[in-house]
Amino acid sequence: MALSRKKPCEELSKLEKILISIDGRYTPLLILALEKNHRFSDLLRRLPEANKQSLSTALKQLIKYEIVFKDVIKESAPQHIEYGLTEKGKRVRGVLLQMSEIL
Repeated sequence: MALSRKKPCEELSKLEKILISIDGRYTPLLILALEKNHRFSDLLRRLPEANKQSLSTALKQLIKYEIVFKDVIKESAPQHIEYGLTEKGKRVRGVLLQMSEIL
């Protein structure tokens, strides 16, 4: 098995991208709260210390980095929006859960 010959700065660059994508006061908590799809109001209840603006900002950031997806449900009247984790988001959530067990 060959060892990776990547430069340390390349690995740090990848780590930096991950840390930037989950940066924010409520972002890691939001990822942990999304064990299944939720509406915005559900997420506000699950994160009582967050307000609408901070939650909206965190969701937009996570959507930008493809950690969370936004699903517009049109079959119901009125239509509603649900948020959930992408495959990448599920992997990030797993890492956060492992980190939470350390302390």
